[in-house]
Amino acid sequence: MVSPIHKETFYSELKSHEYLSADYKVQRSRFSSGTEVIANLGPVAQTIEGGASIPGYGYSIKMKDGSIKTGHFKVSLHMD
Repeated sequence: MVSPIHKETFYSELKSHEYLSADYKVQRSRFSSGTEVIANLGPVAQTIEGGASIPGYGYSIKMKDGSIKTGHFKVSLHMD
């Protein structure tokens, strides 16, 4: 999933980065290519502007062609 985003943003300028939640867990990055990434770095779902919900450890990516990709990532700890 990450590789297509890298292809769209690698040569793009980061136009803005903002925190969308009071706890700084939900963040949005906008690129000059038109790609927009919203990520929730916390474990609980949060509602952002417009009523959209971003699940815990989830993301929503608006590609430069306007298509939307959503998903989530796993976080784990390993002890030796």
